[in-house]
Amino acid sequence: MTSPSGQKYSLWFMPEGEVCERLTLILQQLSRRFEAPEFPPHVTVLGSCVGERDEMVRQSALVAAT
Repeated sequence: MTSPSGQKYSLWFMPEGEVCERLTLILQQLSRRFEAPEFPPHVTVLGSCVGERDEMVRQSALVAAT
């Protein structure tokens, strides 16, 4: 079995401003409490998409337009 060529990409929605700050604090507290890695607040729209960057950008723009 051959692996697909290209890089792996994900498309996320990420909050900004006060919402981002509040969610970041909550995630930091949970990370410490459960000894888990920290990560930025986000919602994954598409994950593990493999392809060339230009094609991924084009497809992401199509998703955003719908």
